[in-house]
Amino acid sequence: MYFNYNGKEGGHDSIGVTEPANTWYLAEGYTGGDFDTWVLVQNPGSEDARVTLSFQLPPGKSAPDKEIVLPAGTRQSIHLDELEGLSDTDVSTKVTSDKPVVAERAVYFNYNGKEGGHDSIGVTEPANTWYLAEGYTGGDFDTWVLVQNPGSEDARVTLSFQLPPGKSAPDKEIVLPAGTRQSIHLDELEGLSDTDVSTKVTSDKPVVAERAVYFNYNGKEGGHDSIGVTEPANTWYLAEGYTGGDFDTWVLVQNPGSEDARVTLSFQLPPGKSAPDKEIVLPAGTRQSIHRTSWKAFPTPTSPPRSPRTSRWWRSARCTSTTTARKEGTTPSASRNDSGWPAPGGNADSARGLPTHARRNGLRFQPGGI
Repeated sequence: MYFNYNGKEGGHDSIGVTEPANTWYLAEGYTGGDFDTWVLVQNPGSEDARVTLSFQLPPGKSAPDKEIVLPAGTRQSIHLDELEGLSDTDVSTKVTSDKPVVAERAVYFNYNGKEGGHDSIGVTEPANTWYLAEGYTGGDFDTWVLVQNPGSEDARVTLSFQLPPGKSAPDKEIVLPAGTRQSIHLDELEGLSDTDVSTKVTSDKPVVAERAVYFNYNGKEGGHDSIGVTEPANTWYLAEGYTGGDFDTWVLVQNPGSEDARVTLSFQLPPGKSAPDKEIVLPAGTRQSIHRTSWKAFPTPTSPPRSPRTSRWWRSARCTSTTTARKEGTTPSASRNDSGWPAPGGNADSARGLPTHARRNGLRFQPGGI
């Protein structure tokens, strides 16, 4: 989606989901400064849904629930900044409904002069492990990991990091009180200045993790965000990508395992076009950024970037990627602004109920808006 929101120009993108659910978790959110956070709820069903939004804030803060009735076949946008107890705060959201619905969260911001927006679908349940393939702390980039504890017990959370070969950083440990959330700024952590970084989040109690990046990339200001995934897989699909004009598309691959992984990227282009596969060897415990724009059969922009990043900006369905690896159990998770998902029939059920990939045919629409 491309937008001008109160003077903030940009775009954001998210995967779809394959089915609605009765519970959604949205780890990211902020209502302070020049940030606006919206929770977007879709009811594709034939019955009205009673929906409750409850909130996890930093320790010492609380806010009352928000309840709405969402008529069948409609959608609604809820502006968190306007709700009681939610002004000027970090906020995670739990969405529950008596009928299956779909929930996303959009944020529009001015972050230290960087204006834009980002968006992500929610996840349907917490987990003890999350993988976040994307991250960069060099130049004018800021990477944040957002952790939500919707449970009734404190959680001991550990962030470990996969960096380019030859680099390492110590783990970061926090205690996240029950019913709260915390933002961790990776740029400020030991060993993480000026580097590509993937993150593995582990916890003794189920939590939810997202990753947000704010950037100035070759003069392009903005941000992007994604949910994590709960385990690596051998195959990932990335529907979005465009390499023409002033667009740059990157594929980020994380290998959290103990063995090197042989990774192959293959591409689906518009009819009549083709491109050769790209193969890499990804050492154990590392990550790599692959710039699709610079390869044969993909046009090169006039100002090629020097630091690895995700797609700036996004364009729908110009080229897609399939990422496969040959090391069982050590395969990287690959994500962009929108996370990739396991192959159909693959690891979807083991990913704790997270959706696989969205279909683009048979479109139907639910009215409503901000």
